[in-house]
Amino acid sequence: MFDVKTVFILGAGSSKEANLPTGIELAPQISKLLDIRFEDGGRRVGTGDQIIEQSLRTIAQRQGRNANELFRKCRQIGAGIGYTTSIDNYINLHADDPDIALCGKIAIVRAILQAEHGSYLFDGDASRTQYNQDRISESWFIRFIRGLSSEIPKSKIGELFNNVAIINFNYDRCVEHFLFGAVRTLYSLDAAETAKVIATLQIIHPYGTVGELPWQNPNGVAFGDVERTDLENLSARIRTFAEQVAEKETIDKIRLELLSGRKHVFLGFAYYRQNMELLTTGKQLATRVFGTVLDTSSSDGEVISDKICTAFSLDRNSENMRPRLEDLRCKAFFDAYSRSLVSI
Repeated sequence: MFDVKTVFILGAGSSKEANLPTGIELAPQISKLLDIRFEDGGRRVGTGDQIIEQSLRTIAQRQGRNANELFRKCRQIGAGIGYTTSIDNYINLHADDPDIALCGKIAIVRAILQAEHGSYLFDGDASRTQYNQDRISESWFIRFIRGLSSEIPKSKIGELFNNVAIINFNYDRCVEHFLFGAVRTLYSLDAAETAKVIATLQIIHPYGTVGELPWQNPNGVAFGDVERTDLENLSARIRTFAEQVAEKETIDKIRLELLSGRKHVFLGFAYYRQNMELLTTGKQLATRVFGTVLDTSSSDGEVISDKICTAFSLDRNSENMRPRLEDLRCKAFFDAYSRSLVSI
Protein backbone atom coordinates (compact mmCIF):
# COMPACT_ATOMS: atom_id res chain seq x y z
CA MET A 1 0.00 0.00 0.00
CA PHE A 2 1.00 3.61 -0.39
CA ASP A 3 1.08 5.17 3.05
CA VAL A 4 0.86 8.79 1.82
CA LYS A 5 -0.85 10.36 -1.16
CA THR A 6 1.27 9.46 -4.18
CA VAL A 7 0.70 11.01 -7.59
CA PHE A 8 2.07 9.14 -10.59
CA ILE A 9 2.78 11.23 -13.68
CA LEU A 10 3.05 9.02 -16.75
CA GLY A 11 4.66 9.59 -20.12
CA ALA A 12 5.06 7.38 -23.18
CA GLY A 13 7.96 5.48 -21.60
CA SER A 14 5.56 3.99 -19.06
CA SER A 15 3.49 2.32 -21.80
CA LYS A 16 6.68 1.24 -23.57
CA GLU A 17 6.98 -1.60 -21.06
CA ALA A 18 3.69 -2.94 -22.45
CA ASN A 19 5.25 -2.80 -25.95
CA LEU A 20 3.66 0.46 -27.07
CA PRO A 21 5.75 2.95 -29.07
CA THR A 22 7.09 6.21 -27.71
CA GLY A 23 6.18 9.45 -29.48
CA ILE A 24 9.30 9.33 -31.64
CA GLU A 25 8.68 5.67 -32.50
CA LEU A 26 5.05 6.38 -33.35
CA ALA A 27 5.96 9.06 -35.91
CA PRO A 28 7.07 6.73 -38.75
CA GLN A 29 4.04 4.52 -38.16
CA ILE A 30 1.73 7.51 -38.53
CA SER A 31 3.65 8.58 -41.64
CA LYS A 32 2.85 5.21 -43.24
CA LEU A 33 -0.79 5.37 -42.18
CA LEU A 34 -1.15 8.77 -43.84
CA ASP A 35 0.63 7.88 -47.09
CA ILE A 36 -2.64 7.98 -49.05
CA ARG A 37 -1.64 8.16 -52.72
CA PHE A 38 -3.15 7.01 -56.04
CA GLU A 39 -2.03 6.57 -59.61
CA ASP A 40 -3.80 8.51 -62.36
CA GLY A 41 -6.18 5.59 -62.84
CA GLY A 42 -7.17 5.67 -59.19
CA ARG A 43 -5.18 2.64 -58.05
CA ARG A 44 -3.81 2.94 -54.52
CA VAL A 45 -0.01 3.07 -54.52
CA GLY A 46 0.78 4.37 -51.03
CA THR A 47 0.91 2.59 -47.69
CA GLY A 48 -2.00 4.66 -46.38
CA ASP A 49 -4.59 3.09 -44.11
CA GLN A 50 -7.92 2.28 -45.79
CA ILE A 51 -9.99 3.00 -42.68
CA ILE A 52 -8.42 6.45 -42.40
CA GLU A 53 -8.98 7.01 -46.12
CA GLN A 54 -12.66 6.10 -45.86
CA SER A 55 -13.14 8.30 -42.79
CA LEU A 56 -11.68 11.29 -44.65
CA ARG A 57 -13.79 10.57 -47.75
CA THR A 58 -16.91 10.59 -45.58
CA ILE A 59 -15.90 13.89 -43.97
CA ALA A 60 -15.12 15.47 -47.35
CA GLN A 61 -18.44 14.36 -48.79
CA ARG A 62 -20.33 15.79 -45.83
CA GLN A 63 -18.45 19.08 -46.15
CA GLY A 64 -18.93 19.22 -49.92
CA ARG A 65 -15.22 19.23 -50.74
CA ASN A 66 -12.70 17.13 -52.62
CA ALA A 67 -11.20 14.39 -50.46
CA ASN A 68 -7.86 14.91 -52.20
CA GLU A 69 -7.48 18.13 -50.20
CA LEU A 70 -7.42 16.08 -47.01
CA PHE A 71 -5.20 13.41 -48.53
CA ARG A 72 -2.65 16.10 -49.37
CA LYS A 73 -2.69 17.20 -45.73
CA CYS A 74 -2.08 13.58 -44.73
CA ARG A 75 0.98 13.39 -46.96
CA GLN A 76 2.15 16.75 -45.63
CA ILE A 77 2.05 15.36 -42.08
CA GLY A 78 3.81 12.18 -43.19
CA ALA A 79 6.61 14.15 -44.83
CA GLY A 80 7.17 16.51 -41.90
CA ILE A 81 6.53 14.46 -38.79
CA GLY A 82 9.99 12.92 -38.80
CA TYR A 83 11.47 16.34 -38.08
CA THR A 84 9.53 16.67 -34.81
CA THR A 85 9.44 14.75 -31.53
CA SER A 86 5.86 13.53 -32.02
CA ILE A 87 2.60 13.91 -33.95
CA ASP A 88 1.38 16.13 -31.11
CA ASN A 89 4.26 18.52 -31.68
CA TYR A 90 3.61 18.58 -35.42
CA ILE A 91 -0.04 19.47 -34.89
CA ASN A 92 0.98 22.24 -32.50
CA LEU A 93 3.37 23.64 -35.12
CA HIS A 94 0.40 23.91 -37.50
CA ALA A 95 -2.15 25.08 -34.96
CA ASP A 96 -3.67 27.47 -37.51
CA ASP A 97 -4.57 24.63 -39.91
CA PRO A 98 -7.72 22.73 -38.82
CA ASP A 99 -7.23 20.12 -41.54
CA ILE A 100 -3.84 19.18 -40.10
CA ALA A 101 -5.45 18.76 -36.67
CA LEU A 102 -8.29 16.68 -38.17
CA CYS A 103 -6.05 14.32 -40.12
CA GLY A 104 -3.49 14.15 -37.33
CA LYS A 105 -6.02 13.27 -34.64
CA ILE A 106 -7.66 10.60 -36.80
CA ALA A 107 -4.21 9.10 -37.38
CA ILE A 108 -3.51 9.19 -33.63
CA VAL A 109 -6.67 7.21 -32.88
CA ARG A 110 -5.90 4.61 -35.54
CA ALA A 111 -2.26 4.29 -34.49
CA ILE A 112 -3.04 3.99 -30.77
CA LEU A 113 -5.67 1.30 -31.31
CA GLN A 114 -3.16 -0.61 -33.45
CA ALA A 115 -0.51 -0.13 -30.77
CA GLU A 116 -2.84 -1.48 -28.07
CA HIS A 117 -3.61 -4.40 -30.36
CA GLY A 118 0.11 -5.16 -30.62
CA SER A 119 0.81 -4.68 -26.92
CA TYR A 120 1.61 -7.29 -24.29
CA LEU A 121 -1.76 -6.48 -22.70
CA PHE A 122 -3.78 -7.63 -25.73
CA ASP A 123 -4.75 -11.29 -25.66
CA GLY A 124 -5.98 -11.97 -29.17
CA ASP A 125 -9.56 -10.72 -28.83
CA ALA A 126 -10.67 -7.12 -28.30
CA SER A 127 -13.67 -8.33 -26.27
CA ARG A 128 -11.42 -9.86 -23.62
CA THR A 129 -10.52 -7.96 -20.47
CA GLN A 130 -7.85 -10.44 -19.41
CA TYR A 131 -4.30 -10.86 -20.71
CA ASN A 132 -1.28 -13.12 -20.34
CA GLN A 133 0.40 -12.05 -17.11
CA ASP A 134 3.69 -13.65 -18.12
CA ARG A 135 4.10 -11.17 -20.98
CA ILE A 136 4.15 -8.21 -18.58
CA SER A 137 5.93 -9.84 -15.67
CA GLU A 138 9.02 -7.70 -16.32
CA SER A 139 7.17 -4.39 -16.19
CA TRP A 140 6.34 -1.66 -13.70
CA PHE A 141 2.65 -2.58 -14.00
CA ILE A 142 3.18 -5.72 -11.93
CA ARG A 143 5.23 -3.81 -9.33
CA PHE A 144 2.48 -1.19 -9.15
CA ILE A 145 -0.32 -3.65 -8.36
CA ARG A 146 1.88 -5.41 -5.81
CA GLY A 147 2.52 -2.11 -4.07
CA LEU A 148 -1.15 -1.16 -4.19
CA SER A 149 -2.48 -4.44 -2.83
CA SER A 150 0.08 -4.96 -0.07
CA GLU A 151 -1.81 -5.06 3.26
CA ILE A 152 -5.18 -4.42 1.56
CA PRO A 153 -7.36 -7.52 2.13
CA LYS A 154 -10.48 -8.12 0.06
CA SER A 155 -12.62 -6.92 2.97
CA LYS A 156 -11.02 -3.48 2.58
CA ILE A 157 -10.79 -3.37 -1.18
CA GLY A 158 -12.62 -0.05 -1.23
CA GLU A 159 -9.42 1.48 0.18
CA LEU A 160 -7.20 0.13 -2.61
CA PHE A 161 -6.73 3.49 -4.34
CA ASN A 162 -7.13 5.76 -1.32
CA ASN A 163 -3.62 7.21 -1.55
CA VAL A 164 -3.03 7.12 -5.30
CA ALA A 165 -3.79 9.35 -8.28
CA ILE A 166 -2.53 9.16 -11.85
CA ILE A 167 -1.92 11.94 -14.34
CA ASN A 168 -1.47 10.11 -17.62
CA PHE A 169 -0.19 12.06 -20.63
CA ASN A 170 -0.74 9.06 -22.93
CA TYR A 171 -3.69 8.47 -25.26
CA ASP A 172 -3.73 4.72 -24.64
CA ARG A 173 -5.70 2.89 -21.91
CA CYS A 174 -2.95 0.48 -20.80
CA VAL A 175 -3.20 1.42 -17.11
CA GLU A 176 -6.97 1.09 -16.97
CA HIS A 177 -6.96 -2.19 -18.93
CA PHE A 178 -4.18 -3.64 -16.81
CA LEU A 179 -5.80 -2.68 -13.52
CA PHE A 180 -9.15 -4.14 -14.51
CA GLY A 181 -7.60 -7.53 -15.23
CA ALA A 182 -5.25 -7.45 -12.26
CA VAL A 183 -7.76 -6.36 -9.62
CA ARG A 184 -10.43 -8.73 -10.92
CA THR A 185 -8.08 -11.72 -10.85
CA LEU A 186 -6.23 -10.85 -7.63
CA TYR A 187 -9.38 -10.33 -5.56
CA SER A 188 -11.67 -12.80 -7.41
CA LEU A 189 -14.26 -10.17 -8.33
CA ASP A 190 -16.86 -10.07 -11.07
CA ALA A 191 -16.77 -7.40 -13.76
CA ALA A 192 -19.23 -5.05 -12.06
CA GLU A 193 -17.41 -5.24 -8.71
CA THR A 194 -14.07 -4.60 -10.40
CA ALA A 195 -15.37 -1.60 -12.34
CA LYS A 196 -16.76 -0.14 -9.12
CA VAL A 197 -13.41 -0.45 -7.36
CA ILE A 198 -11.39 1.07 -10.21
CA ALA A 199 -13.86 3.95 -10.48
CA THR A 200 -12.47 5.17 -7.13
CA LEU A 201 -9.07 5.80 -8.73
CA GLN A 202 -8.54 9.32 -10.04
CA ILE A 203 -6.96 9.01 -13.50
CA ILE A 204 -6.59 12.21 -15.48
CA HIS A 205 -5.63 12.19 -19.16
CA PRO A 206 -4.72 15.81 -19.96
CA TYR A 207 -4.76 15.15 -23.71
CA GLY A 208 -7.66 12.70 -23.73
CA THR A 209 -7.79 9.06 -24.82
CA VAL A 210 -9.11 7.07 -27.76
CA GLY A 211 -12.22 6.30 -25.70
CA GLU A 212 -13.58 4.77 -22.54
CA LEU A 213 -13.31 1.00 -22.22
CA PRO A 214 -16.54 -1.07 -22.38
CA TRP A 215 -16.49 -1.76 -18.63
CA GLN A 216 -16.42 2.02 -18.11
CA ASN A 217 -19.14 2.73 -20.66
CA PRO A 218 -21.30 0.18 -22.54
CA ASN A 219 -20.65 2.20 -25.71
CA GLY A 220 -16.91 2.30 -25.05
CA VAL A 221 -14.04 1.23 -27.28
CA ALA A 222 -12.55 -2.19 -26.60
CA PHE A 223 -8.82 -2.32 -25.91
CA GLY A 224 -6.94 -2.71 -29.17
CA ASP A 225 -10.10 -2.78 -31.30
CA VAL A 226 -8.63 -2.26 -34.78
CA GLU A 227 -12.01 -2.90 -36.40
CA ARG A 228 -13.41 0.44 -35.27
CA THR A 229 -14.23 2.68 -38.23
CA ASP A 230 -15.76 5.69 -36.44
CA LEU A 231 -12.39 7.44 -36.26
CA GLU A 232 -13.81 10.94 -36.61
CA ASN A 233 -16.01 10.52 -33.54
CA LEU A 234 -13.17 9.03 -31.51
CA SER A 235 -10.74 11.75 -32.62
CA ALA A 236 -12.98 14.35 -30.95
CA ARG A 237 -11.67 12.97 -27.63
CA ILE A 238 -8.06 13.84 -28.54
CA ARG A 239 -6.80 17.26 -27.47
CA THR A 240 -3.76 19.23 -28.52
CA PHE A 241 -1.75 21.32 -26.09
CA ALA A 242 -3.40 24.54 -27.27
CA GLU A 243 -6.85 23.02 -26.75
CA GLN A 244 -5.90 21.63 -23.34
CA VAL A 245 -4.72 25.02 -22.08
CA ALA A 246 -8.25 26.28 -22.59
CA GLU A 247 -9.83 23.46 -20.54
CA LYS A 248 -9.78 24.99 -17.11
CA GLU A 249 -11.74 22.16 -15.46
CA THR A 250 -9.12 19.55 -16.33
CA ILE A 251 -6.25 21.83 -15.33
CA ASP A 252 -7.93 22.49 -11.99
CA LYS A 253 -8.24 18.73 -11.41
CA ILE A 254 -4.58 18.21 -12.21
CA ARG A 255 -3.44 20.90 -9.83
CA LEU A 256 -5.76 19.70 -7.07
CA GLU A 257 -4.20 16.23 -7.23
CA LEU A 258 -0.69 17.65 -7.37
CA LEU A 259 -1.25 19.87 -4.35
CA SER A 260 -2.69 16.99 -2.32
CA GLY A 261 0.24 14.69 -3.07
CA ARG A 262 3.08 13.98 -0.67
CA LYS A 263 5.07 11.97 -3.18
CA HIS A 264 5.21 12.61 -6.92
CA VAL A 265 6.58 9.95 -9.25
CA PHE A 266 7.41 10.59 -12.92
CA LEU A 267 7.53 7.40 -15.01
CA GLY A 268 8.63 7.37 -18.64
CA PHE A 269 8.14 11.12 -18.82
CA ALA A 270 9.97 13.38 -21.29
CA TYR A 271 9.55 16.63 -19.32
CA TYR A 272 8.62 18.70 -22.38
CA ARG A 273 8.03 22.37 -21.67
CA GLN A 274 4.30 22.38 -22.52
CA ASN A 275 3.65 19.38 -20.27
CA MET A 276 5.58 20.90 -17.39
CA GLU A 277 3.48 24.05 -17.79
CA LEU A 278 0.34 21.97 -17.22
CA LEU A 279 1.93 20.65 -14.03
CA THR A 280 2.86 24.08 -12.67
CA THR A 281 0.81 24.78 -9.56
CA GLY A 282 2.02 28.22 -8.55
CA LYS A 283 2.30 26.94 -4.98
CA GLN A 284 5.01 25.06 -3.16
CA LEU A 285 4.33 21.35 -2.89
CA ALA A 286 5.08 19.51 0.33
CA THR A 287 6.51 16.55 -1.49
CA ARG A 288 9.30 14.17 -2.31
CA VAL A 289 9.79 13.81 -6.05
CA PHE A 290 11.07 10.72 -7.85
CA GLY A 291 11.45 10.10 -11.55
CA THR A 292 13.01 8.24 -14.43
CA VAL A 293 15.36 9.96 -16.88
CA LEU A 294 16.32 7.09 -19.16
CA ASP A 295 19.30 7.67 -21.47
CA THR A 296 19.78 11.19 -20.14
CA SER A 297 23.11 12.89 -19.48
CA SER A 298 23.90 14.29 -16.04
CA SER A 299 23.73 17.79 -17.52
CA ASP A 300 20.25 17.22 -18.93
CA GLY A 301 19.26 15.57 -15.66
CA GLU A 302 20.09 18.82 -13.87
CA VAL A 303 17.97 20.76 -16.36
CA ILE A 304 15.05 18.40 -15.76
CA SER A 305 15.49 18.67 -12.00
CA ASP A 306 15.34 22.46 -12.27
CA LYS A 307 12.19 22.20 -14.40
CA ILE A 308 10.50 20.12 -11.70
CA CYS A 309 11.63 22.50 -8.96
CA THR A 310 10.17 25.42 -10.91
CA ALA A 311 6.85 23.66 -11.60
CA PHE A 312 6.43 22.53 -7.99
CA SER A 313 7.98 25.67 -6.42
CA LEU A 314 10.66 23.61 -4.66
CA ASP A 315 13.88 24.96 -3.20
CA ARG A 316 16.47 23.69 -5.70
CA ASN A 317 19.24 24.44 -3.19
CA SER A 318 17.75 22.09 -0.61
CA GLU A 319 19.14 18.57 -0.86
CA ASN A 320 15.99 17.15 0.73
CA MET A 321 13.72 18.79 -1.84
CA ARG A 322 15.77 18.05 -4.96
CA PRO A 323 14.06 15.42 -7.14
CA ARG A 324 15.56 11.94 -7.06
CA LEU A 325 16.02 11.11 -10.73
CA GLU A 326 17.48 7.88 -12.09
CA ASP A 327 18.61 6.71 -15.52
CA LEU A 328 16.45 3.60 -15.30
CA ARG A 329 13.49 2.00 -17.01
CA CYS A 330 10.23 2.11 -15.08
CA LYS A 331 10.40 -1.49 -13.86
CA ALA A 332 13.99 -1.12 -12.67
CA PHE A 333 13.09 2.17 -11.02
CA PHE A 334 10.27 0.53 -9.06
CA ASP A 335 12.63 -2.22 -7.96
CA ALA A 336 15.31 0.26 -6.86
CA TYR A 337 12.90 2.55 -4.99
CA SER A 338 10.37 -0.01 -3.70
CA ARG A 339 10.81 0.99 -0.05
CA SER A 340 10.81 4.71 -0.82
CA LEU A 341 7.54 4.45 -2.77
CA VAL A 342 5.60 1.74 -0.98
CA SER A 343 4.94 0.89 2.65
CA ILE A 344 6.40 -2.65 2.94
